[in-house]
Amino acid sequence: MPDEKHGFIGGILDRVMGRTPPPPRPQPPGLPRPPATATPGTPQYELTRAQDDARSNPAFKPKEDGTTFCNRAVCETVKRTKGPMGALTYPNGEYDVANDAARYLAEDAMLPSGHWRAVDTPREAQELANQGIVVVGVQTNRGRDERGRQRHGHMVTVRPEASPGLAESVERKLSSAMERQVLPIVNNVGAAISVESAATAFEKSQPVHYYTPRKR
Repeated sequence: MPDEKHGFIGGILDRVMGRTPPPPRPQPPGLPRPPATATPGTPQYELTRAQDDARSNPAFKPKEDGTTFCNRAVCETVKRTKGPMGALTYPNGEYDVANDAARYLAEDAMLPSGHWRAVDTPREAQELANQGIVVVGVQTNRGRDERGRQRHGHMVTVRPEASPGLAESVERKLSSAMERQVLPIVNNVGAAISVESAATAFEKSQPVHYYTPRKR
């Protein structure tokens, strides 16, 4: 390895004699940065941890009688990420069931003083989650059971992508050229407990609406 003094003097001589100095040696590539979802202290990391804890919480596992706890999993995730809870809780402090959450979130988003806003597209929902911003996806179930009672809806939180393009990759695998709106990736805690596409987490017969806090 040439010493620094020789390199300095050689550079002067090159300039005086009009010689072109050799190009600098390329620097070796640095180590790749870990994704934000794996970097403690980032909003993406905090949201991902809250979602992971919800999926692994034994209290949210479905019961043998078919009872599921998507509302509790979502509300605990929103609470952990310091999101507004007013539209997600009843006056007694209990968490809304999904059908009621769908109605209350929609009403709150219509108010000028509301704490939530509607997200325009599934793609925007994914982009917000990729920034570590909590997004709730909710679907009303308008069906009735054998006793005439309204069936429960479903709700999830949108999952930050661990690697860019993950959601679009899943979209290409699950959808045809004529049907592409399967974004985003969601943290699903219900009858199934997994990270998956919204296309498989929700029923296809009813629309899904997404909401995010107005203030961050």
